[in-house]
Amino acid sequence: MGNSQRSLDHIVLAVRDLEVAAARYEALGFTLTPRAEHPWGTANRLAQFAGRCFIELLSIDRPQVLADHAKTLPDQAFDFGSFNRDFLGRREGASMLVLSGEDARADCTRFAKLGGHPPFDFERKATLPDGSSAKVAFSLAFASDPALPQCGFFTCQNHFPEVFWKPAFQGHANGAETMTAVVLAAEEPARHAAFLETFTGAAGRDVAGGLTFALGTQELLVLSPDAVERLFPGERVTDKDPQLFGIRLKSSTREAGVTPSSEACGMAILWEG
Repeated sequence: MGNSQRSLDHIVLAVRDLEVAAARYEALGFTLTPRAEHPWGTANRLAQFAGRCFIELLSIDRPQVLADHAKTLPDQAFDFGSFNRDFLGRREGASMLVLSGEDARADCTRFAKLGGHPPFDFERKATLPDGSSAKVAFSLAFASDPALPQCGFFTCQNHFPEVFWKPAFQGHANGAETMTAVVLAAEEPARHAAFLETFTGAAGRDVAGGLTFALGTQELLVLSPDAVERLFPGERVTDKDPQLFGIRLKSSTREAGVTPSSEACGMAILWEG
């Protein structure tokens, strides 16, 4: 496999209280989109970046809707809402890695050898910068690995990108421009290479402490706990299960440094100066 042209779309940050988390991220200098609801009982606010990727702050705000929705899903379907509910039963933090997609059905076919899931289509209302609303719609292709039980993976095909991506939401007081990496902490990085090569379409390359998978101009770093702790000074990897530990963000104004996971709802942020 050569380097993938599939890029990082977003990271799902599961939080217990959306408005508390939003206030924390706004205090960190992020501009957030207005609150939006999914039809299966979750709600979100987004930190969009000019580099066409984003952080999705996500909470379970209508538990009964989520439970009712789960009963309607077909066999083998991935239950997005229940996955994040169960994740939040353990902790807040980065729960899912999402890559850009152009054809969710083709991705589902590609993921079939991973014990894949059927495509999932949905739409919701988005509030635009001028306060009006418009429809956005997405098709998702999920991939799962039993060896990565606390990490969700899917590609996202955005059917109305011209409605979704808005420059007015992409200016941040902290100068954030784009995510350049996602960091996954794992005791044995090589154990997950085959799954992640299929998911990303990129061959894993050796780096100090683990592997890197190219995502266009971005990367997925899969590192040992020791390597993660060196990358994020002051942080500690305490969970034995692999976890999406943090992200690397490029800023036009902020000095290099680390926002600890304790201040960013369970997800460490490494800033590129």
